[in-house]
Amino acid sequence: MNALIIFELTDRYLGTLRLYSYQTTTDWSSDVVNNRLLNAKGVKQLKDSLEANDDRWSEGNHMVATTTPENALKLWTVVKADSRENTIAAFRDVLAEHNNVVNTTERFPLVDRETWTIAGCEKLVLQSGQHRFAAVAEFRSEEKERWWPVKIYLEPVSEAALTRLRQNVSIVSLPQSDGERFLHLVKYRMLEERLNGQLLQLLAGSEDHRFKISQRDNVRETQRMKVQEFSAGSSTRVKQILQRPALLMALYAVALIPALGELLKFSPMGEILALRCQEVYTF
Repeated sequence: MNALIIFELTDRYLGTLRLYSYQTTTDWSSDVVNNRLLNAKGVKQLKDSLEANDDRWSEGNHMVATTTPENALKLWTVVKADSRENTIAAFRDVLAEHNNVVNTTERFPLVDRETWTIAGCEKLVLQSGQHRFAAVAEFRSEEKERWWPVKIYLEPVSEAALTRLRQNVSIVSLPQSDGERFLHLVKYRMLEERLNGQLLQLLAGSEDHRFKISQRDNVRETQRMKVQEFSAGSSTRVKQILQRPALLMALYAVALIPALGELLKFSPMGEILALRCQEVYTF
């Protein structure tokens, strides 16, 4: 992972709390990508995994959410047990102390409904884990047991860092399909092209020019990370497809259709790419 992204995520990390689904929203989007729809097959897969081993405590299985510093301070009442000042720094210190205790129920404080209501908190934006909440709702009959540990990051968070947070890399998760990864990759590529066009209209060395360069570099890093999410074979094919505009846009049109995008695979495309023919597509 890029060192700048590591630094950003470390700087924006608040701590981990146990939350319920009603305390989060999955309705996130950016100028480039949107959240995917809930997948029933994926929910069943995760429910079966929980039944075999309820390992919600494991850090690798935690969800990820973002929120504003102002909203985070409303959650301060959940863990505030002394006279420390009402600041983000104090909140972060207390959560870090909780993470070092042996008892897991104390390690990740639970935000119950009463505390949530009294504090007047707004929903946190769930960046990764919506299928886990759906699975635990089927796994646990009592509502009070349907919590999940959530790592909380303070907004604003860059697009590249959000892409890293949204990567599902643990066992109890539902990885993106190749089609979903490809769709996001092409959208970021389109954004880079727009930024390159805007740079041509700006005075080199100006503040706006430097800002656009920073944005473009961020988008390029995001694309690199998206390519790395593919398997080794698929990653090689995707890199080749990125060099063939007509084929790229044809596959992008396929990926835009959820039912087809879910079935899209790149590793078997070696023979097609070896033909080196000029593609012409009509829609």
